[in-house]
Amino acid sequence: MKIDKSILALPPNRATTDTFQDNADFFGPPPLIPGEDEAAYRALKAKILGALRPEDFVQIIHVEDVTYQTWQIMRYQRLKDQFLRAVACQGLEDILAPFSEQYEIDDLSEAWERGERDAVKIVNKILKSRGLTIDAVIAKALELNLHSVAGFERLIWQADALRTSAFREIDRHRAALGAAVRAIIREAEDAESSEVDEEVRSAAE
Repeated sequence: MKIDKSILALPPNRATTDTFQDNADFFGPPPLIPGEDEAAYRALKAKILGALRPEDFVQIIHVEDVTYQTWQIMRYQRLKDQFLRAVACQGLEDILAPFSEQYEIDDLSEAWERGERDAVKIVNKILKSRGLTIDAVIAKALELNLHSVAGFERLIWQADALRTSAFREIDRHRAALGAAVRAIIREAEDAESSEVDEEVRSAAE
């Protein structure tokens, strides 16, 4: 991930949620592919930022990771759905194969894919005669392209695993930060207690 190093010059007390919201491109522009909505990506980042409310720069890095991996999951799911739409015609052609003497299967499938009314009526009639629905078409397309669909599923799983790891890192960092703060407080309290004890001893003498 390309990082804008200018953020590293920020003093720690400025690396906060508000700073990040005001400077949303610290890590470069949104990592979009053609056709994706920049406003939607920024809205997602704002929601995640508002929910996690990072307290320092390290947590901001993890918020960026969570945002990116969440977008990746949404992207891969959308692309998988579009892929199934694109190959649905293959499933239809397989189901229509027994009717090749009555219809020109390739032409009928392509017309159905374009949404032509007459073709849709014919396909629905054939499906109904076999006790099937459009789900059978998608199921057949899935069967014929199972390896490719499994590839999308692996990408989704990997992105989810990376997002989960980022969540764990945020929790771990906050726990460590909390422990460090508690240690500083105890040190300050112990020092103050020692000063009080010294004053008491001095007064007693």
